[in-house]
Formats: sequence, structure tokens, C-alpha cells
Amino acid sequence: MKHILRLTFLYLTVLTVALFASCGGETNPPSHTEGGTKMDTNPVTPPPESSASTESESDIPETEPTPPPITDMTVPAVYPVPLFISAASAPSVAPGCLTLSEEAAPFAATLCDRLGIPAGENGLPVTLTYRELGDEFDDYLTEEGYILSVTSEGISITAETPRGAYYAIQTLSQITVDGRIPAVTIKDAPRHELRGVIEGFYGTAWTHDFRKALFAFMGDNKMNLYIYAPKDDPKHRTKWRESYTGAELERMQELIDTASGNYVKFVYAISPGGDINLGTGYDRDFTALMDKCESMYQLGVRDFAIFLDDILTLDAEGHAKLLNDFQTKFIETHEGVSDLIAITTEYCDPMLTSYTNKIAPLIHEDIELMWTGPGVVTPSITNQSLKAITRKFDRKMFIWWNYPVNDVLVNNLYMGACEGLETTLYQSISGLVANPMNQGNASLVPLFTTADYLWNPEAYDKSVSLSAAASHVAPDVADALLTFIGMTSASPMNENTDSTHIKALLDAYKADKSPENILALVNAFDRIIHATDELKGGENQALYAEIREWSEKLHAYGVMGKAFFEMELEYTKEKDPEVLLPLLGTYKEAERSMTGNPRLVSNFVLTPFFQTLGNRMNMLLGLGETITCAPATPITDCAHYQNNIPAHMTDGDDSTYFWTAGTLAQASNNGVGYFGVDLGQVMAVTNVYVATGVAGSDALASAAFEYSTDNKTWTRIEEGSYKAEIFLDGLSIEARYIRMRGTDKSNTNWTKVRTFEVNTTRRPPAESGSLAVTAETNLPVYSSYAANLLCDGNDATFFWSAREGRTGDYIQIDLGTPTPVTRVIFKSGVDGHTADYIHNGELAYSTDGQSWTILCKITGRETVFDANITARYLRVTVKANQTNWITVSEFAAIGENAVSDCLALDEDFVPRSDLMALLDGHVTTLFAPNDAKADGHILTIRSETAGDMRILAVQLPKNGAVATVRDQNGHEKTVTLTYSTIVTIPEGGTVDIHLGDGLILAEIIL
Repeated sequence: MKHILRLTFLYLTVLTVALFASCGGETNPPSHTEGGTKMDTNPVTPPPESSASTESESDIPETEPTPPPITDMTVPAVYPVPLFISAASAPSVAPGCLTLSEEAAPFAATLCDRLGIPAGENGLPVTLTYRELGDEFDDYLTEEGYILSVTSEGISITAETPRGAYYAIQTLSQITVDGRIPAVTIKDAPRHELRGVIEGFYGTAWTHDFRKALFAFMGDNKMNLYIYAPKDDPKHRTKWRESYTGAELERMQELIDTASGNYVKFVYAISPGGDINLGTGYDRDFTALMDKCESMYQLGVRDFAIFLDDILTLDAEGHAKLLNDFQTKFIETHEGVSDLIAITTEYCDPMLTSYTNKIAPLIHEDIELMWTGPGVVTPSITNQSLKAITRKFDRKMFIWWNYPVNDVLVNNLYMGACEGLETTLYQSISGLVANPMNQGNASLVPLFTTADYLWNPEAYDKSVSLSAAASHVAPDVADALLTFIGMTSASPMNENTDSTHIKALLDAYKADKSPENILALVNAFDRIIHATDELKGGENQALYAEIREWSEKLHAYGVMGKAFFEMELEYTKEKDPEVLLPLLGTYKEAERSMTGNPRLVSNFVLTPFFQTLGNRMNMLLGLGETITCAPATPITDCAHYQNNIPAHMTDGDDSTYFWTAGTLAQASNNGVGYFGVDLGQVMAVTNVYVATGVAGSDALASAAFEYSTDNKTWTRIEEGSYKAEIFLDGLSIEARYIRMRGTDKSNTNWTKVRTFEVNTTRRPPAESGSLAVTAETNLPVYSSYAANLLCDGNDATFFWSAREGRTGDYIQIDLGTPTPVTRVIFKSGVDGHTADYIHNGELAYSTDGQSWTILCKITGRETVFDANITARYLRVTVKANQTNWITVSEFAAIGENAVSDCLALDEDFVPRSDLMALLDGHVTTLFAPNDAKADGHILTIRSETAGDMRILAVQLPKNGAVATVRDQNGHEKTVTLTYSTIVTIPEGGTVDIHLGDGLILAEIIL
């Protein structure tokens, strides 16, 4: 088998230029962190070529070198972490210049530039020796290993190949600080043989300039392999037969050369599987494939890959023939080419069918086969998890690691450290490439840690490595970047954890609302605000441009959190509404700033926390009391997932939840699938409040409420389809046990239950806008993208079909009962999969599910239809076959809610449902009409009885705001509004509030 890492030395000539006349010239040393790790303040720019020079060793005058000064220094940190380093502190040398041996001369430019020390006469000697295996230190002199020794006598590098020598120089550059080098010995070699990056994601590919910068980054971090496989390059995939144009070939040549200059092997991948003819037209298509790759070979490519992933064809024999033919007819007939890299149509454990059983024994033994692990995206890969597939294919697998890729979940940003890979994984695999995000600069953080792990997994420390990565990518704002990463790092790799520091503070606050705990949170959120401000002004603007939307959302969370906990602090003191209400205004302004921003930030800590603050804010402002309910203990027949235990349903904390370990049916011990409470004794029950789901996911839609006195005989209260917050009021039953039982056996979602309360003072916000619905479709569901996600009110989640749309396929929502509908919204083709929408469809409605009336055509990604209908069912039907799958993020019906006759506008410039915010008893729902429309208009409040009315505002105009109080006889007086204004309204009188100029109202209390 050819060895994929065996190099042909790419440098053809030794640099022959004049030596410096002396070593007295000034130099510009590289910048460093406190720990000494070499920093690149512009990670998207390749390092410049140095003007350092040398001449052959025989021309150097035979004079004694001047000994460099010797002092002690701490050995700086090196990344990736070496296998062996002699000391944490050591004497150091400070040479004025370097004198290079003949073998070291080809590295003069790299060496002198990286160290910031020029070449010159009578300098510190630098020798490079190439040794074959079998010499001293065999454990380190692998193809990429090296031994680096620094003493007052000189710098000695021993390696087997130029790549090993290059890596020694990378290490040497990191331990050199301001021209001083510690006297140490470092023996080093990588544990993993193939270490690199695959540009294999869907969506917008990286730019040409970024790819070149990436190769410099990879060289610095001792990664040796890049696979070119961008899904949006048509000539890689859909138009694979077409040749690259002259300009395209020039850019490709530049990439290949840049990769080689950084000792990165450029792998050209091609994906012909979608339409390659494996039958009678095979010879013609195979010739086209050979010709395409021949053009890449002529550019200097010596590594090739054929990808058969994500296609519909499962032709095991045809695929094996294609791969084997390419190995024998192209790879083995071209000098210097490494063995073929390939991936088959089934590339992880859950995909396996008879296809893999058929193809496994047929594939040529020298082909490197890629594998994603136990899943497409998997929290961990272990030696044990690879045993079966290794035996099946009779070879070590080459891991295509889907981290930190976010092409499917485009609203996630995965910048956390590499984790979930077993320390000794190198024993079971031939190599690993990470598949990064569309955001290339943001990907450099996890890629830095991945490089660190792959080189020396036994020494890998994810926290230390992550800190070093932040300093490497954004040295001027490294701490701010770490704060940002901590709030956005939830991923399948870390089992969805983020915000661990602030979560601990929130837990302390929930247990004890002391001023000290509250102040700690004020300060924590203030640090978030400052961190996001620092990132915005940081030097690496290429990075900020990629993370801006997430940073802006986190900034809003910082403002919201600080404002809320300042309200809590004020409440412990004066409880002054004139202070509390402006803080509420600050909170809501920040919340409104996130409108239309679907990016996910702290989705498992802060997002659910903020979703639960409404009742607490009401209490702080005196509009409600602390929530009370009947004491209860949880009951369920379902197993829980991890530490999300049933007790979280009754702990009074909406940010914690019970999470079923599977669907209700799967998690159930006896197949019923229920959860609820035991009240301890039979009592009168008047209401039930349940909240399911977190951040729009894992809510329970279809269910039955039941009660019992003995936990044996159950009586149904009601059954139907529900939104995430459920409130059953006006009950008149005697019960000890209340439960909610799932009724939709086809539901594929797990269930999260935040709260289950009986006889509670809690009330959900009044409905205004989207009507409660359940979803149904005849399309198969891809993975966990279930149908209920299209009607959960969260654009960041979506339904995804598991095949292309066909004539007659439908997606339908049920409003539960015939309901007045004024608007229908249908959003399809989510970001990252913009072609996955219904290209030819029809929207219709029905009151009975039998007779349908067509409303409009569906032809684009978003349809908004203004209606005046009464409907129970709304359905979108596919009218023509299409090749794309279907994604739907929202299918909503909007209905007008009745507004009390006591409120009126002089002109209908907003939906009347917006006025509900003023009478719903919740200060967090605001009446905030657009200034341009509201300016000069009047909101009138009528009252049949005399009494005091309280007007709460969260934002006042700079020039003040007024209300006019008028009695039945037309007498009137003007009142200046403050944040909390008491107005005495006469019997049959009115109050006119003058709108505009930024006036925002929270509540009117009659």
C-alpha cells in the first residue's frame, strides 16, 4: 500500500543569496501571549515571505562564533502540545543572528521570519540532520517526527523528512520570545497519521482567500491534509463532468501551491454518484472522470477522493467497480499519487443495510474508506464503536468528523473545543478530518483544538486548548471571545451544554434571592455586554462579520439580564415603579432588538430562563402575587433522560424540565406514556397549568388530560391538541391524581415538561395572534425534524421531509374547531436549504376536513395570504413532482381576538389584537405602535363607573406625554404621564392618551 504521508521534497533549489554582513540589524519579533504561544493577529492572512538569506556552509569564514548571552526563561506553551519537553524553565540564549547549515538552508526564509532573527555570519549555528528509522529516538523519528535541541552551542533539528523539519521550526517559533530561546530538548511526533480539514459542508463555500489563509493556519498547527469537497461547487458534484475554465484552473493552482508551501496535502474530491452511468454508459462516464482528475494531476494534485455520499443509488457492485477502477487505472498509473480516499453511500452505523454487506468485501484493499462514526453527528467516537465496521471492511477507517459543521442547523454556531474523541482513538483509525462550519474564521477556534487533540491526545486539555485557540484567533479580545463561546457552545459533542458559569449563578439565585446573589448576576450580565462590545471593536473583523448576529443576540441577552436583575435589586429596596418600569422598558427594547434574528444563543440556559420571567415581573410591579399551587409530587411511567428528572415538573422553576428518554411510548414502562402529579389527598381541583417544550422543541401537542382518586381508574377531563403552555380553568372535579397522556403514537419527538401545577395562581399570557394548531403530513420525516416543528411558533425549528415532494403530498394544520382566520403564513426552504421548498403547490381550507376551498398558489419560499374566512383545517398540497426535499419552518393561522369595548383608537393603524396587551394583566406584553403611524393619534379608554385607573408606561417621550380626562359633560383636564400614573376617571368619562414620539405602554388597570 502506498503511504499517504510519504513526501516528494517540494523545494527544488537551495536558497543562495548573500549573508548579512553582520548581525547588528534590527528585527521584528513575532507577537506572543503571556504564556508565550505564538499569535497570528490576522488569522485570515497567510504569513509573508521573509527576505532572510544564507549561503552555503563552505563559504562561511572559519571563525569562532560569538557566544550568545545566557539567561533563564520559562519555556512558553507550544500547540499542538509536544510529546516530550525537557523542562518548564531553562537557561535561554539570545542570538543576534543565525548561521544555517547546508541542510537547514532551504528553511531559511521560514526559520528567520518565524523567529524574528536574521541569518548572518558568526551567529548561533542551526543544523538540520535527516536520519532514517533505526537511529536514536526511533519513537519520535516517524515521517513527521522531529527532535529539537537548543543549547548555548546551537540549535539542532533531527528529522526523517522535510515535513518533520518544518514542524520543528513551528515549535521553535513558539518558544522564541523577543529573540530569546530556552535551552531545551523537545522530542515530538503525531499520534494520528492523517490530520486535517474537509470542506464538505452544504451551503456557501469558503472564499479563495480564506482557503489560502486556512492552509497557513493548518501548517502552523501541524495539520497535514485538506480535502476540497464544497457541495456548492457544481463541478465537484452536480456538474462533475465539466472541466474547470482557465481562470478556475489558475485559482486551483494557487490553492495547490499554497497548501504545498505549508506542508498540507491538497486532496481533490469529486462526487459523481448522483448521475454517473454505472451501466452501458459507464466507459464514457469513467473516461470523463479520469480526464477531470488528470487535469488536477497536471496542476500538482497527488491526492484524490471519490465521494458517493448523500445519493439515492444503492448499487453496491457498481460503486465498488467505480472505486476499484479508479484505484487501479488512475492512482496506480500515476507517479507519486497516494491511495484513493472514498466514502460510500452508507457512512455511519444507523444507515447500514445489505448495501454495505455487499460492497465491503468488494472494495480494493488499498482504498482509504471514510466513516462518520456511530451517527452522522455523534457525541463520541470510541475504539469500541469502530470494531464492527473495521471488521466489516477489513481496514482501519478514516474518520469524516462532522464537527463543528452547522450546514443543517444554520442557526447554531459551534465554537466549543474538540471533545468526545477517545484518547487512544489513533489505535483504531487511519486518520481524521474535521468538517467545519460555513463560517470559516469562527471554525478556526474548534479546528485549533482539534489539531491539538490529533497530535497528542494524551496531553490534550480542552479548556486550556480552547483558551489558546481564542488567543490565536483573536489575541486582542481573547477573553471576550471565550465569554462569547461559553454562551454559544452547546452542541451534540458536549450533549447540549452551555453557559455553565452563569447557570451556576442562576441556580444560586433560584435557591436564595439574596442581594448578594442578585448582584453577582447583574455583574455577570454586565460582563456579557462588555464582551460583545469588545468583539464588535476587535481587530479580527473577518471573524466578527461571521458571528455578528449571534453576538448581537447575546448582547441583547446581556442587557435583558442586567435590567431584570437590577429590577430584582430595586425590589429588595424601594420597589419604586418609577425605577422598575424604565428597567422593564430597557429589557423589552433589548428583547425587541432580536426580532427577526433566529440565531440560537444559550439555548439551554438563558433562552428558557427569559421565557419564564413574565409572572416574576408582574409580581415585582405589584400586578400579581408569588405563584402558589397545591403541593404535589410528580408521577410518570416514563424513564427520564440524563439528570432531567420528573421532580423538575414541580420544583417551581420553569427553566428546569423533566425530559422523557425517548418518545412517550418508547420511554414508558407499560406503554401508556403519561406524566402528572399526586396531590397527596383527594381535593377539589379547579385548574391545571402545564408547560411543555423548551425553545420551541420537544413540546407535547396531542394529549388527553385525565384524573383519578386511586391511581387505578382514570376519567378523561378533555382531549385535544395544545400549544406549549396549557391552562385548563373552570374545572369542578374531586381528584388526587392528575395526568397528561400522549395520544399521538406517530409522534417521533421526545417530551420536555417544565411545569405541572394544579390549583395555581399562575395564568398564561392572553392569546393575541397565532392560533393554536397541530400539524399533520403524509410525508416521511427526516431524522428528528418532526411535523409539529412547523407550527411551534419558532422559525429556528422546522419540519424536514425524508424524500422529495411528489404530487398529492400535503402538509396540514388543524385549529381544533372552526375559527375566524384573517391571515395565513407559510414559510418553506429554510436557510442552508433554500431550494427545499414546495415549487408548485396550493393552499386550501376546510371546516370539516372533507370539502376544500382553494385560497392561493404556493410557488416560493414564503407565502402570506390575507383572508376573511372561518376554517378548522388549512392544507398545502404538492401539485407537481419535484427533486427537492421539503422544509417548512412556519405554517400559522392568525386570528383576531376580541378587544374590550372600553378601548378604541381614532384610526385603525394597528390590528385591534395589539390592544389586548393593555388589558391582559401582563406587563411584559406591550402596546408599542410604530411611531410614524401612531404620531398624532389618540387611544381612548372609556369607563361606565367612576374610579381610579392606573396607566403603566415603559418608555416616555423626551418632551413628555399627556392624557386628557373628560367627563360626561365635556369638561376636561390634562394629566402629565409618568411611568406609573394614577388617573381618576369620572363615571361615563373617557381618558384620551396622546400617542407617538416613542410612548410605549405596558398595562392599563381599571
